[in-house]
Amino acid sequence: MKLYPAKTGVTQTGVLSTGKAVSTIMITTDVAFKELNTEKINIQLERANANSHEFTQGFMSLKDIALLTNIDDEAILSDDEGSTVIMIELAKMGAILMMPGDTLKVELSGLVVGNNYAVNAIEDTVVGGSPLLKFETKTMKRDDTDVDFFLNGYTHLLIDDIPEVEQYQLTGANGNVAKFEPEELRAIVRQMDVLQIVQPDGTAYVEPAKISLPISPGGFTIYNRINIRKAQSGIVNLTLRREV
Repeated sequence: MKLYPAKTGVTQTGVLSTGKAVSTIMITTDVAFKELNTEKINIQLERANANSHEFTQGFMSLKDIALLTNIDDEAILSDDEGSTVIMIELAKMGAILMMPGDTLKVELSGLVVGNNYAVNAIEDTVVGGSPLLKFETKTMKRDDTDVDFFLNGYTHLLIDDIPEVEQYQLTGANGNVAKFEPEELRAIVRQMDVLQIVQPDGTAYVEPAKISLPISPGGFTIYNRINIRKAQSGIVNLTLRREV
């Protein structure tokens, strides 16, 4: 179901809405994935007679949401010529349950004038999909040098990989603590089955500016806290995914 036909010359789509039961939001653009630096997405489910649900914490980075929603077992198709298809899952299994009066709202902002963007909402034969996904952002400010972030309740974590970071410290579910130099953690996560961006010629790459980390995949908790130490400069954004 097309919510927004391919269009250029705009910086935002405005609010796109549907009352259909959909499982996935599909974003198609002529921008190569590596160049998606300003685009943001806002996805909200407004319930008529029940609690509404924020899939995103207001407008969030489209690139970060794409990486976190596909991190389990998917790939993002992209190429240097600028052909990218992003599939954003809303629920782990099936389409979200929509009752009369419920509305799913999607909006893109930070679009680059001159580039094309299209938005589709994909339906599913299985309705009542759960759990629903939710994305949140935490920030280590420029003046911060040593900050703990608690990870309980989240399934995956995406960290901005900036040169100012000096050390990561992970606390496991068993209480044990492990310290990592940035290049060590970077190498570890690159060896995991992480999300790849696949180009038309079959070659693939891992997004270089991000570190993706499973927290409790499949409901099994691995880490419950991360400590980040950095120089008194640079900002570290953490994007987290939970299932509710």
